[in-house]
Amino acid sequence: IHKGLSGQAILERLTTKYDGSTEEISGSIKKFLSRLIEEDLIFFSTSHTEVNHTKSEYSLPTNQKVPFYEPVIEKFADLEELLLLDPVHEVDDYGWPRAQVKDQN
Repeated sequence: IHKGLSGQAILERLTTKYDGSTEEISGSIKKFLSRLIEEDLIFFSTSHTEVNHTKSEYSLPTNQKVPFYEPVIEKFADLEELLLLDPVHEVDDYGWPRAQVKDQN
């Protein structure tokens, strides 16, 4: 992804390196890329520059394929509210950040 390869080029390299059906790997990668886009971790670029990489950079001999496991993203949001506090302006008398209390009415 970081080298600017297209989805098809990524799939070709993964099917060469990993032991799994093209359909299995393709479905997993499409789902993974969609999740990365959904989380704003990657985006489509309209000014795409074609990257020339040879397959040998990514491939192993076919007898050395490794098992394919579906890639996953783990999102930890349990501290999100604390991280979003503004420690300069949202502090109590002791200087600790405090969350604004929402009106319960």
